[in-house]
Amino acid sequence: MMTPDKLPALAANPAPNARQASLLQEALSALEDPRALADRLPPHRIGPLLHWQINHYGLAAPSELRTALAAQALASRRQSARTTGVAAAITQCLAQAGIESVVLKGAALAHLAYAEPWLRPMDDVDVLVPERAMPAVQAALESIGLILRPPRTRAERRNHHWPVAALDWQGRAVFVEVHLRVLNTRLGQPMPIDRLMRPLWGLQTPEGRLHALHPEDFIATQITRFRHLTEILRAIALADVVGLAETQREHIDWQRLRRRVPGLREVFSALQAATPLSPPLCEALGLDPQAASGRINLATAGYEGWPVNAHLKRRVGRPAPRRLLRDTLRPNAWWARLAYGRSPRGGGRLCMLCLDHPRNLLAQSLRRLYHDGL
Repeated sequence: MMTPDKLPALAANPAPNARQASLLQEALSALEDPRALADRLPPHRIGPLLHWQINHYGLAAPSELRTALAAQALASRRQSARTTGVAAAITQCLAQAGIESVVLKGAALAHLAYAEPWLRPMDDVDVLVPERAMPAVQAALESIGLILRPPRTRAERRNHHWPVAALDWQGRAVFVEVHLRVLNTRLGQPMPIDRLMRPLWGLQTPEGRLHALHPEDFIATQITRFRHLTEILRAIALADVVGLAETQREHIDWQRLRRRVPGLREVFSALQAATPLSPPLCEALGLDPQAASGRINLATAGYEGWPVNAHLKRRVGRPAPRRLLRDTLRPNAWWARLAYGRSPRGGGRLCMLCLDHPRNLLAQSLRRLYHDGL
């Protein structure tokens, strides 16, 4: 039976399909406390997308939930216009200085993976530039009022981006991170701008032209992010990958992407357990389009071991030592499938438990100690 706690993950396919409409309606019909659901959605950043889906599919939903989702959608519309404007201004400023730049994360995904940019909430603008060009980047961005502070501490110097800066835009502060590499340093896969697939992906927005990662680069790096042990798993992270695959399907060389991302089919099989994928995408990946979907409750399905429990304990209290050890060494099977691309059974599960996860846990812990001096 479909239950409301599956809604955040179920909504994580931005491309409409009939199975999703049916499952969403089933979950909404079982909803007993609309206000509680609306309160749980902001951390997942999926509220504007669910609002759009309810209207697009013509679903029956409680008026209290509709009102709350409409407020989240309105706030996202306003923020989307600001962040896209800032991203375009930064891109144009750097281009005039002869500096290549790429917009990362939400500011690019909003235009690549979603029917409307405001369906993908974002807090800031992330832009990738050549590390060797940072003095020129500083000088160029000062001309539009963005003052970049150079890294000062050891952790800042070894980070993948410079300290956050703020730009006043239309009377509101928009935060900007200037990246030297695509991925967080703790993930151990640095990707500077020189290593990106070419040509860069062009995005035409009402505010101006941007450059983004090629969809294959984007999917590969977003999947790698699932392995980050100190980030809470949010529904919007699933939607980013699924939306990229759905909307950019014809621009992706799936055989090449499979070679680049071992276990790609297993990763998308895990995603399909959360939200139904379209038949054309299933065909490209060799998946059964009728496989069960809408089965994942993200409140209990993510990684909850060390060190992410430092964040979780603020919400649920300090976990018992035995539970912390269990969740650290034997993570949730669905999350492990998503993070490591291994079958949840037999030899795949054994490889994950004995090789992939211990290696990832050790590597991220050592990098955390080295970079942060903890």
